[in-house]
Amino acid sequence: MIRRCVLLAAVLCLALTAACADPSWAWSMPAETLWRDTLEAEITLHADTLQPLGTERLDSLNALLRHLRLTLFTAPMAGGGRHYGLRADVDGESCAALTVTDTDSDLLLGLPGRERPVRLSEDEAPLEAFLPGAAASWDLMMFPDLWLNDADAALDRLLQTGGPEEKKDRQTIRDNFGKTTRRLTVRRENAADFAALLAACCPDGFLGEFLRGLTFVGAQEVYALCRDDGFTVKAVYQGAVRTSGGQERQIQVEWKRIREDASVRDMLTCKTPGKTETMKFTFDRRAKLQQGAVKIEIKDCTLTALAPDGGQYRLSVEPFTVTPGADVKIVLKESSVKGKKATPLRSLTLTPAAERDGDTVLIGWQWRDTEEDLTWSGTLRLTAGTAVPVPDSGEAPAAYSPEMLDEAGAIFGSRVLAALVLLPEEADTSFLRDGLSDEAWEAVRNQAMLVLNRQGGVE
Repeated sequence: MIRRCVLLAAVLCLALTAACADPSWAWSMPAETLWRDTLEAEITLHADTLQPLGTERLDSLNALLRHLRLTLFTAPMAGGGRHYGLRADVDGESCAALTVTDTDSDLLLGLPGRERPVRLSEDEAPLEAFLPGAAASWDLMMFPDLWLNDADAALDRLLQTGGPEEKKDRQTIRDNFGKTTRRLTVRRENAADFAALLAACCPDGFLGEFLRGLTFVGAQEVYALCRDDGFTVKAVYQGAVRTSGGQERQIQVEWKRIREDASVRDMLTCKTPGKTETMKFTFDRRAKLQQGAVKIEIKDCTLTALAPDGGQYRLSVEPFTVTPGADVKIVLKESSVKGKKATPLRSLTLTPAAERDGDTVLIGWQWRDTEEDLTWSGTLRLTAGTAVPVPDSGEAPAAYSPEMLDEAGAIFGSRVLAALVLLPEEADTSFLRDGLSDEAWEAVRNQAMLVLNRQGGVE
């Protein structure tokens, strides 16, 4: 689930980039507006196929779902940190919410049914078990424009001030990246020395914040393959990083680059082997300036990991091209791979509109589960700049336990269901009341009122 969420976040950002006719907005909005400011993503639901329901029952279900809106939201907080959340609304009235408040010192969960926020330690943060600095790694995948320019400058400083060892190295880098003539290697046996060097080379900005959040372990190395004119065609980092939970992971990051007047290309490969699994993320983006317009190609965006059955688990985005004024379909695929055979499991298709209304982007989506023969679809409405209030309960945070999330999910679902039960439109609740007598339905409605009106929460 965590891996799926990470790549889904990347795909949504790619969809936003593809959703606009103005190439300047394509580059600036994800990095500057959506991340630095606020974002609301309103989701509508429609069941296209849902076994074993027939057409009549599907129509009845969709009449009910027309009243439901799910909203994902995020906003920066004064003094640093971010606030995230999921809210459910029925006919415009909020009935349930889950929130996460992430600051430099705390990670707090706001769970339905609980008056007090719940504090997560770094060891308990789910993403930290996925990859060192995983929350920031997610951001790196979502918004490459936030850090690629900083990375260009930091790499140049590192090779100038890090005391690199120089050797001749004549080779042609694959995928038409060009020829190199020398290798520059910066190596530190002491991890603290390496961290200090990186901090000096990349002191500010998003990338600097990410690097300062990592704990390097043991010997660290960066080497670069350069052309005669000094341009770095390929850079590779090799070393170990410790997660907040104390786990050490060997990491290799390979970055191939093209920087020309009318052409830019970045190919990234990140490998992180663990004792029980090996994960790999690859990303290949190209941009060209043609007749005053920017053409963007996403050639690869894939996350691969070992599966418990010995095969591979793969999340990938089908290659696509963004050209100004053209509609773009983006397809995320989840599959199981054994040998050379890939078995489709699930897919998500995003079809952004070519235009936007102010700060709002409309994206059509379809979710297909091949294993269960389920198809859901709907509309994703993304609005930047929406004010998101950050709640303050005034209560000291409670200690976390894993059972809390299951409990919160059940409460969230029960409150949504209760709000749908209490809809005034009798025809639109027929899916829920089918087969019930009037007395039984009245008892259900009374129970729904109790669920929604229950005061206080669990300690």
